Amino acid sequence: MQFTVLAIGRLRSKPCAQLIDDYARRLQRGARLTFVEVPEGRDGDAHAVRDQESRALLARVPDRARLILLDERGLALTSRALAERIRIDQLHGDSHWVLAIGGAFGHGEPLRARADWSLALSAMTLPHELARVVLVEQLYRAMSILSGAPYHKD
Repeated sequence: MQFTVLAIGRLRSKPCAQLIDDYARRLQRGARLTFVEVPEGRDGDAHAVRDQESRALLARVPDRARLILLDERGLALTSRALAERIRIDQLHGDSHWVLAIGGAFGHGEPLRARADWSLALSAMTLPHELARVVLVEQLYRAMSILSGAPYHKD
């Protein structure tokens, strides 16, 4: 399985970076993980910035990849349900997930139109850096569940 995390803005928090690096290292045993950071939009009002950022993210999504938007209004899945979605996609040959974390103003319509589905990490809005940590940990947890590793305890 290949995961690409697309995110608006740079990761600045050293503690978050350390956690992400730890889970990314663990995840590499069962999957490939890459990060692509896209500069924050700066031109115009909130709507214009959101659309600019969405177009920049969209330009980095490969044609055959599954695009999953991180959005507080998305599907709220358990870790096991996320693992099951990964398993089903792998069975169908959809082995590249691109997970997009939008900017401060969310995702624009062009990106939403291309998305296969949306995932909520929480019903609450998370800081973008924390969302990256939670996302990578959950990807690691899902792959651990699929491999039968003892990381996830029910």
